[in-house]
This record gives sequence, structure tokens and C-alpha cells, in this order.
Amino acid sequence: MNRSLFVILILFPQFIFSQNEDPYSNSKIGVNYINTSEEGGLENFWEAQNGFGVFFQTPFYAGDILLGLNHIPFEGLKEKYPNFKSNYIYLGWIGKVKLPLNSALGAGLKFGTFMMSFESDTLSSFSKTESEFAVGPFAQFSINIFKWLMLDLSGEYTVVLTNREMKLVNFSAGLSYSFSTPANTFWICCDKLLRADRNSDLACIIFGCLGP
Repeated sequence: MNRSLFVILILFPQFIFSQNEDPYSNSKIGVNYINTSEEGGLENFWEAQNGFGVFFQTPFYAGDILLGLNHIPFEGLKEKYPNFKSNYIYLGWIGKVKLPLNSALGAGLKFGTFMMSFESDTLSSFSKTESEFAVGPFAQFSINIFKWLMLDLSGEYTVVLTNREMKLVNFSAGLSYSFSTPANTFWICCDKLLRADRNSDLACIIFGCLGP
């Protein structure tokens, strides 16, 4: 499949199916297991090992925003290619559509800094680390297991803009914990206070905004 078509197919649903929620009204933090495969020639020099990721996700004015970290180690296929550990710190946006059984499907874009730390005694301290810009589309499926616990499945295609581009395909599975964002309670209270009738009892307004 043409790569441009692949990107369009991934990104197009976010513009159609994005459903708005109150910004920051709820959040989730999650951890996942990552399986990575390499493309573009990288697989001839290094082999990706199993990794893990952590992320924070919350509704925005359109779709959700994400902040996360993916940690993936790589092993050199020959002695002259030193092992290295990668940490991809990213910011992302996703548009999603709600599905039956308290599930959701979405697609979006991530970008950030891809940092590499090489394990070699022959490299200088300056050459042992490298940081490059990375970007790529991703898709995510989530379903509630319990009221506050979710199963997350995702796939992403990441291009790291090194001298010779690194192209990574990640598939991940994990769990996330969903909770009401405390900051949202503050903004709800402020909104009720601003909208309240001047003759209303202030105590009633304050205690009322803390209720459901």
C-alpha cells in the first residue's frame, strides 16, 4: 500500500468521528507492552526488543491530547553495532468515535523527541547519546473492563529523522486507569459561581457545585 494512502486512511477518521467532551473533564493514565518491527534498512543493523510505554490522556476542545513515553531497547546484530536504548517522549492528538460496550476507536498523530543512548566503551561521551525529531500516525482501540479500568490496543508508524531515517512499526497492548480530573471540579465551581443569581446563597452555590 502506498505510504501516503496509509497516512490518509489513518488520519481521515479523526476529522469525521471526533466527538467533543468537556475539556479536561476526565483523564486516564496507562502502561502498555510494545512490540516493535523496523523498516527502511534499520533491521539490517539492529533488532528491536520488547519495550513498554506510559501515557496520560485527557479530552481537549476537539478530540483528546496525549503525553507519553515509549522505551524500546535495540540490540546490534554485529559487534560493531552497539546496543542502544531509546526513549521516545511525545505529544499527541487523537480524534475518536464511541462504540458499543463502552469502547472507542480513534486515530491521530504523535510527535516528539526520540532519544538514543548507546552502550559502547569506544564512543566518546558526546557520541553515546543522540536526540532526533520523530513523528507519525497512530490508531487506538479502548474498551472498559471495569468502570475505571480500560484495555488499550494501539498501532503506530513512527519516522525518526536521523541522517538515514528510522522507520518503526509499533503494536502495543496495556491497561489504563480512568478518573475524573480534579481540576475540572474547580472550573465547574467557578462557572456556577459566575452564573449564579446575585441573590442566591453563596454557601448553597459552593456546596451545590461539589455535588453530582
